[in-house]
Amino acid sequence: MDENLEQLVENSIEENAKPLDTSSKYGKFKDADSLFTAYNNLESEYTKKCQAYSALKKEYEENEANSPKLLSNQEETLSSAERERLLQEYILNNKELKDKLIARYFDELILPASPKLISSDRGGGSVISPISKPHTLEEAESIVKDMFDKRKN
Repeated sequence: MDENLEQLVENSIEENAKPLDTSSKYGKFKDADSLFTAYNNLESEYTKKCQAYSALKKEYEENEANSPKLLSNQEETLSSAERERLLQEYILNNKELKDKLIARYFDELILPASPKLISSDRGGGSVISPISKPHTLEEAESIVKDMFDKRKN
């Protein structure tokens, strides 16, 4: 809306403005009619903005009045039937809120701890089969043959 308002004002000024004649009692406008037209354009745009603001303010106030935050302050005075109705109306019928609650519940579940492993800082570590190092040329030959045999299979 701001761009429309600015454009209307600029158009009115350009159409009705004198070429830098500041001696006129209407300023940049030729005569009283052109000034009045520009004023009416500004007034109508301002009225539209005020109406849009009023509608947004009313919607905000209605949402605030019906929000669960305000209802939670009144919880002490509500009966169990009223609480159940509010729970159904504001939480269980709202899919996004319900999904968030379920996700939070699962995050907060206490799951059994994973088994403790021997850590490497205490001298332990994961068990790995020892690497066989050949001590003779014949042992090296048999290790290489075993490797090639395993690849063929």
